[in-house]
Amino acid sequence: MPHAQPIGDDQMIVSFNALPERIASGEILSATDAQLATLATACTQRLTQRAQHREKQVTQPVYPTPKPAASLPPGTLLMTFK
Repeated sequence: MPHAQPIGDDQMIVSFNALPERIASGEILSATDAQLATLATACTQRLTQRAQHREKQVTQPVYPTPKPAASLPPGTLLMTFK
């Protein structure tokens, strides 16, 4: 059975992909400067979080490879902890 729910005057139905185009075209005329600024801030913060996460993954410490046994003094025990 179909179901419909009314939306408020300050609401709209738009796909995520269509939202930037509708904002840029001015189709969303009722958006105030403050609302657009809030949206832009939220997008910028999310992009910053994603960039920081990617940077953290790239810069995670990598354990150095052990030196070849030939460069160690005879009788030295080489132990690597991870």
